[in-house]
Amino acid sequence: MSELRGLYNAQPGFKTTYWDRSRLHDVLNRNYHVYKKYFVPQRGKGPPPASGAPPGASALVEFEELINSPNTREVELQAFLEAHPSFLTGISGGVSEVFSSPLLVLDEERHIRPDFLLRPALGDRWSIVELKSPMAPPLTHYRGRGRPSRQLLDAAAQLRMYREYFRSRASRAEVKRSFGSDIYEPRLVMLVGRGDAKPEEFAHLRSEIPEIEIVSYEDILQFAKERLKSEGPTA
Repeated sequence: MSELRGLYNAQPGFKTTYWDRSRLHDVLNRNYHVYKKYFVPQRGKGPPPASGAPPGASALVEFEELINSPNTREVELQAFLEAHPSFLTGISGGVSEVFSSPLLVLDEERHIRPDFLLRPALGDRWSIVELKSPMAPPLTHYRGRGRPSRQLLDAAAQLRMYREYFRSRASRAEVKRSFGSDIYEPRLVMLVGRGDAKPEEFAHLRSEIPEIEIVSYEDILQFAKERLKSEGPTA
């Protein structure tokens, strides 16, 4: 990276530019149509929704396919949930508004972007959501004892870093200007795992990381199915 920076304008009439991994990820995340066109693996479409099914049925089929595919990347889930925020409205007792990848400024040169920031439907406690792959193992086992996997420990550390941001008065003042609310001690939510994860694994995981709300993609899927069922078939 230092060598690349040193090449910039090193000679008259010669310029260089580069994108590091973080910038490339950020650009693709904001331009999902490009990512989907060139990088997303081809998958089967799955069975089409039945005739007369509610409008959300096709999104439900797509989401189920995403969380069951071993090739799904977190950026794809991010883009899907950004396009269909209603899938997140059952988290933390109800959500009224979903912000995808909100920009939180640390200083003039640094910023952070949580996967999602959720405005509550009731009360004033917001939620920060960190996505992990549905295939990420909740636990690793060593000598018969289950422990949170490295992927989940990294996600937990990321969520704690976001929490520290909201403990700063200066940061909260900036957030209030951006979102119209004073956000303090937000809920920390991790979205991970599919329906084949054992319930006892999630129970153990929640006991190991008690300050973080662990939600599985299966929970999100079942919530969406119940909402769709309540809407009933279209005419």
